[in-house]
Amino acid sequence: MKITGLLTTLLLLLSLCSCHLGGQGGDGKVNIIRYDKTQYEYIEFNSFDATQRMKSDYYPMTKLLVENILEIGSIADDDIQVKFREYYSDSLLLRLMDDVETKFEDISAIEADLGKAFASLSNELPDVALPRVYTQLSALNESIIVSDTLLGISLDKYMGADYPLYKSFYYSYQRKSMSPDRIDNDCIVSLLSRNYPFDFTQTPNLCNLMLHIGRMHYVAAKVLGVDLQQQLDYTDNEWKWCMENEEEIFKYVVANDQLYSTDFMVLRKYLKPSPYVQYFGKPSPSRLGAWIGARIVEAYVERNNVSLRDLMGIDSYNVLFANSHYLNAIV
Repeated sequence: MKITGLLTTLLLLLSLCSCHLGGQGGDGKVNIIRYDKTQYEYIEFNSFDATQRMKSDYYPMTKLLVENILEIGSIADDDIQVKFREYYSDSLLLRLMDDVETKFEDISAIEADLGKAFASLSNELPDVALPRVYTQLSALNESIIVSDTLLGISLDKYMGADYPLYKSFYYSYQRKSMSPDRIDNDCIVSLLSRNYPFDFTQTPNLCNLMLHIGRMHYVAAKVLGVDLQQQLDYTDNEWKWCMENEEEIFKYVVANDQLYSTDFMVLRKYLKPSPYVQYFGKPSPSRLGAWIGARIVEAYVERNNVSLRDLMGIDSYNVLFANSHYLNAIV
């Protein structure tokens, strides 16, 4: 498969949208810009004041939303305001926006959680520049949007797994992660992915992609102060199945020549969200490749006693894998 196709797949796996657009201090305080409220005011009431704010104060957010997320044209188009309101005029989207504004009237808890996460990230990885954070209504497109200086949280993608409207568009395994308590996690993973992209000078095979994605999840867990089970959002039964079958899982990958495979279908089955991994049946959890990668990274850290900064500085996936002695650790 072409490298460009794999890059697209990887970005989808990490739910990351990037573009080139000042920073947020790492002092534990995050003041989230409520761009979503201006959006809502404009769409619901055709407010002139909201229109002006979207063109001036919030121009970078509007440009990113119009051109990169909704893809409805250029911010410079004469009729872009009309297109923008028409896009959100669907009755289901209007209902969704009303529900979002009610549910997220107060986001102080999100600000507090994200402030702690950013402070921890700055302490562990001081080279990562912290972005300005804003909330938006992406019409069920991207969950987290990251640019050089901005991070956008699409509140309409975090209404909760049981939110009735989601059931018309998403499977249960997809809805599982669409909860407000996943926002800080998704922000940290997206920031790490933005600052430490996959190195395409190395072969984008299953092993390297698992290590790349697994390293992001491992570091995110440490930054957030949670264990891997919580970070990957696995149930107790899913985690138990993984741990009880860890040796057999990895031996299956090796025995079936999948470890260094670049086959799109193999990569998809291990890395994309799904009800389960087809090779192992219904007891297996989604994104098993991320779990394998994180476990290899964990083995490397335990054997070599490195900091998170040193871990993220390793520029060879082969070195990371070889020095993890992973198979020895699980046998």
